[in-house]
Amino acid sequence: MPVDTGESKQLFFPCEDYLAAIGPGSNERTLLASSELGPITAAAANDDLLVWSEVSQVEFASKVRGWTSKTGAFDAFGLPAYNTGLGLSPTRVAGIMGAGISKPNPFHEYLKRGRLWWAPWAGDSVHSSPELPYPFYPTSFVATWGEFIAVEIFFEPNESGRELSFLLLARVTDWKMRILERTPEIEFGEGSFALTSKYLYVVPKVMQERGGYLAASAFRYDLSAFDSVGVPLEPAP
Repeated sequence: MPVDTGESKQLFFPCEDYLAAIGPGSNERTLLASSELGPITAAAANDDLLVWSEVSQVEFASKVRGWTSKTGAFDAFGLPAYNTGLGLSPTRVAGIMGAGISKPNPFHEYLKRGRLWWAPWAGDSVHSSPELPYPFYPTSFVATWGEFIAVEIFFEPNESGRELSFLLLARVTDWKMRILERTPEIEFGEGSFALTSKYLYVVPKVMQERGGYLAASAFRYDLSAFDSVGVPLEPAP
């Protein structure tokens, strides 16, 4: 994730147990911070702020930490669940977390009791959504801006065995949610959607006949017409 620190461009990248940076014209890594709670599950950056989440290996709990060039590493707040994705705006951080394991087959694990959440950097209060209706596959593709959160999400397969994949858009003022469904030919992913103060931009990847995906088109959704984006997603009963 390239970040402008105000002095030079840097590439920040997380590994399982540390955060590092590479400066322009160099392949030398600079260690920024080591994990304290457990493995690093997600990271995001905006301007001079880098954030990441660490998860406990003995309980469903996470810690969100941050780093700036002026302060170095610092602890931000804890979460009572397993955090799997982070998005960052100039004023807040957002993510998605789950508090249990669903294992429909020997090869996949999904997180139960999933919730979206956000927290302002000016305070320590964490605001979470109602529970999502289905267990979800751990993901790290999250974007946030203003009062909206967007996340690529894979729900546990239904009775037909088909995994349900969506781009989920949430409005945090009332936690209403809308979804755009992925098809076998079109998928979303990191870098294929973004939020601004007015719009959700989506660049779906289209499967090619010879394999692989290419971006063939771009769509812009007006956030002021939130109730017209996709279809509604109701929370768990």
